[in-house]
Amino acid sequence: MKIIHLIFDLNTGGAETMLVDIINEQVKTVPVALIIINDQIDTNLLAQIDNRVKIILIRRKEKSRRLLPILKLNWILLKLNPDVIHCHQQAAIRIIAFRKKCVLTVHDVKIPTEYFKLYKKVFAISNAVKKDIEQRSNIQTILVYNGIRIDEIKRKENYEFNIFRVVQVSRLDYEKKGQHILLEALNILVNGKGINNVCVDFIGE
Repeated sequence: MKIIHLIFDLNTGGAETMLVDIINEQVKTVPVALIIINDQIDTNLLAQIDNRVKIILIRRKEKSRRLLPILKLNWILLKLNPDVIHCHQQAAIRIIAFRKKCVLTVHDVKIPTEYFKLYKKVFAISNAVKKDIEQRSNIQTILVYNGIRIDEIKRKENYEFNIFRVVQVSRLDYEKKGQHILLEALNILVNGKGINNVCVDFIGE
């Protein structure tokens, strides 16, 4: 089996980081290629991809309406002749000629569903995403949780501390990332339980 992953941009984010992990695992057993359509690329994230993965940069300007990058993309897809074209943004299928090979992973809730029916399969990364899609459309999705590389998680061995530190890393969008829930929990600890040796750091944009 030959797999091509297709994404518009490769900037730092949850979906992009997850994609790099998936590609690096898949290339251990099957040929894998990654096509990045636009010129928005985090070089640090790109450098984490296994060197056995074929990386193809189309370098299209974001929101460009030029036909040449689309023709280039489809010529590459024809030449590589993959068994699966795995898209990570729902609008990608608009510019793909070989739609029968396309599957989609949906990484978030409230993603527009207008192109979902054009995909052979639609995957959801969580129960919340699956429920959201199925409530807003007649599209049946397949639940596949994001993989976590637990072997890379470092365990803390010394739990002695003066201040208990909590860090949340995500974009500062409380409606989706839930920073307000963490603040409510902090309020319960400090004002409800009298626990004052706790500190919360938010990292994100």
